[in-house]
Amino acid sequence: MKLLILLTFISSCALLPTNITKKYQYEGVKSFNGKDQNFVITGNKAAELKDTNKASIAAWIYPTCTKCNHEIFAISTANKDPKLSSASRFALRTGKSGKLIAMARSVDEPTNAMIALSTPEDNIQMNQWSHVVAIVHFDENRFQIFVNGKEIKTTWNKEVKFKSPKTPNTSPINIIIGSEDDGKNNFYEGKITHPIIIGNALSSSEIIKLYNDRPE
Repeated sequence: MKLLILLTFISSCALLPTNITKKYQYEGVKSFNGKDQNFVITGNKAAELKDTNKASIAAWIYPTCTKCNHEIFAISTANKDPKLSSASRFALRTGKSGKLIAMARSVDEPTNAMIALSTPEDNIQMNQWSHVVAIVHFDENRFQIFVNGKEIKTTWNKEVKFKSPKTPNTSPINIIIGSEDDGKNNFYEGKITHPIIIGNALSSSEIIKLYNDRPE
């Protein structure tokens, strides 16, 4: 049985713009081996993806695998059916050749309800820190991805048309950093720090602020 390692991030709001009202930040660099390590967020943080028409996730990442699809964030649905509970409501991962991939759904349905987008290759460099932000606008049928404070052009796997303009009025079962939300696949290899989950859309100025507050 794979070992699930629970990592303790120190809660801090010191680096967050003051006008972000819903905020969760976990400060401290954590390393992940790409095999069996992740961090489960517990408590009321999951409510950020409950009954919302927009959501943002952000983090500083230091990936060390160039040929891997590795999960940075995975926020599950609220469905306890094993076939559906591992279907993310919102997720962000590194892709092969330096891509960054965001995925989201506004209804708790199987994988075919997921919409995904990808940046071009070489947007994420291996063995160095990058600040990444993914924003989903369920009510506007669009995503945004930012790398190091700059918005990146993306491509889509299908037409961006969410089945609902907001997420269900139920909290996700899991929020996991470093693997898929079932805790069994796509383990991240490298380092992650300052992960943030917010139930609204970060503004460009807020993203720049977060980027400028880079870790040592």
